[in-house]
Amino acid sequence: MVLADWEGSYDLYVWDIDKERLYHKLEIMGGIYSPTVTPDGKYLAMSVYNNGGWDIFIVKEPFNQLETRAMGFELAPDWVFGKIEYSSYGGIYTRLSLAFSDILGNHRFYVDLDNPSDLANSNILFIYWYLPKRWDWLFYFSKVGGYYYNYRYGCWTYLRMLGISNAFSYPIDRFHRVDLWVGFVDVKEEMYLAKTYTQYYDLLDIRTSYVIDNTLWRSTGPAIGTRASLSLEHVIPIQPRVASATYYELDYRHYTRLTARYSWANRFIFAGLLSRQLYHYTPLWIGGPDDLRGYDYGEFSGYHIGVWNTELRYPFIDNLKIAFPLPMYLCNIRGGIFIDMGFATNNLRELRLYENGRLKDLKLGFGTGIRMNFGYFVLQVTCAWHTDLVSYSVPYWYVSFNPEF
Repeated sequence: MVLADWEGSYDLYVWDIDKERLYHKLEIMGGIYSPTVTPDGKYLAMSVYNNGGWDIFIVKEPFNQLETRAMGFELAPDWVFGKIEYSSYGGIYTRLSLAFSDILGNHRFYVDLDNPSDLANSNILFIYWYLPKRWDWLFYFSKVGGYYYNYRYGCWTYLRMLGISNAFSYPIDRFHRVDLWVGFVDVKEEMYLAKTYTQYYDLLDIRTSYVIDNTLWRSTGPAIGTRASLSLEHVIPIQPRVASATYYELDYRHYTRLTARYSWANRFIFAGLLSRQLYHYTPLWIGGPDDLRGYDYGEFSGYHIGVWNTELRYPFIDNLKIAFPLPMYLCNIRGGIFIDMGFATNNLRELRLYENGRLKDLKLGFGTGIRMNFGYFVLQVTCAWHTDLVSYSVPYWYVSFNPEF
């Protein structure tokens, strides 16, 4: 017997082990709380909100006398996530994420759209998880498109990728797991020279990852623990005119609790692409509020990137009450002071971090910001600058609706 709020209020559900069926035991509008069954199963005590107050009810022979309703395959929303960002470089960016599952969590669906008002040009992600066993299986469909600068031909190029994948995930224990992906990708590439040239090719994509996550969260983001992933991906072209490529990524994040309300967050990202024909593949981008603050969105690109973020997170305003012009009460507003460093290059041997008394390929940003949890989203307002250790930029302002890294 389990207590769950799957249909909007807490209620009792019973799982029949022999028949492998789920039964809905009660249907009380206000929900029930703190249900307790005696060891012999003859009595059920529970707390119910009744006639304007809390009362304790006792049911005799709960598994026999209460009516049950067998439940079939039914889905309910787990969460809905929306994100809106604005920058002077890229304008308005919107994102919508939806997740649904059944009450036992055996089947889960996930949909992710950016710019959902324009589906033809939107990036789309659909995932189905099959989760009743210890190992997990998922089906994955994606449509991703975007522009990048093609260094071989000296022109802007539009790249569209349609992908279908199967993946398996095996949890070693509660905090560690291994993932394996095998997928097929159809690629369309349009190069804008004197006239538009279009080419198509197909890829077989194989990826494996090792993941660690034992973090504990505050209201705005992780506060204690470690999150890390090491991924290797190999792309095998079906057409021989395109060379294969190997993608690597290390993403390591550690959160140190300094006091009960202060924490220190660090993130290291090192990723790159190896191939004899790199121009057939999209470079990696950094810049903006998600990785390198103090710069425009995607200001730097290359086939190898590195990022280090270090941030002190602290309580900023505990309680703020405004009477005019609109009555408003805000609480638990948190702040952060950060330094971001990163690079993007096409050749690690040609990387020059520092030269002639100033930073060259190494980019440095710093700033501060506030974060507030509004229940359905986390609001971040960030102000950042960049510097080469000789001069400083004008401030960059970012407004985003997503948790801290």
